[in-house]
Amino acid sequence: FRDHPEMTTLLGRKARQRVLDRYTLTRNITQLEELYRQVMQQQRTYLKSWV
Repeated sequence: FRDHPEMTTLLGRKARQRVLDRYTLTRNITQLEELYRQVMQQQRTYLKSWV
């Protein structure tokens, strides 16, 4: 990359755009809510097996 600084710049821009596209606040919250739902469902199943 030392010999091709334009490639470094291009890859940096693409990486930044990928992060901005994939990791929005809304998407992160949605994924976190889904994770909580899954954990709660597993816990309910676990607790039912003890009854």
